[in-house]
Amino acid sequence: MTAPGSAMTSWPPPGRDSSIGGRQYTFALPARAESVAHARSRTRARLTRWNIDEETRHSAVQVISELAAQAVIQAGGDTILCELGDHGLRLHVAVHDQGVGPNSPRANPNPNPNPESEWNESGCGLLIVQTLSASWGTHATASGSGRVVWAELPYGAGL
Repeated sequence: MTAPGSAMTSWPPPGRDSSIGGRQYTFALPARAESVAHARSRTRARLTRWNIDEETRHSAVQVISELAAQAVIQAGGDTILCELGDHGLRLHVAVHDQGVGPNSPRANPNPNPNPESEWNESGCGLLIVQTLSASWGTHATASGSGRVVWAELPYGAGL
């Protein structure tokens, strides 16, 4: 599913089997800072409805928050598309944007650019995603007019 008027692709990333069954939930939000809180709230509500365990739910909310913030801050565009997929022992979380910056997103091994401020959180987002996820990655949308950043979180017997 894509947002109206967008050319964003959906899960899975290239090379992944899309025939895997499961539950899917996709929602579009304006590419504005306040949408990050809405992404967290909608993710929490959907995963509660799906009876996903509390630890996985908390991690997924953190991941969607970081991915949505990354999309809003870095990509530009009018809309972000958030996607959740429950495919058995893996929970898929993805955020699609409408712009592609000069570099692919990557976790910053030295996220605090200002060592004088121990509370500076700039650059920590994808490091958090990497820490909470079994795997994560990024690819351009099929149209090339945006980027998808995704993460997989194991849960239940998949831990």
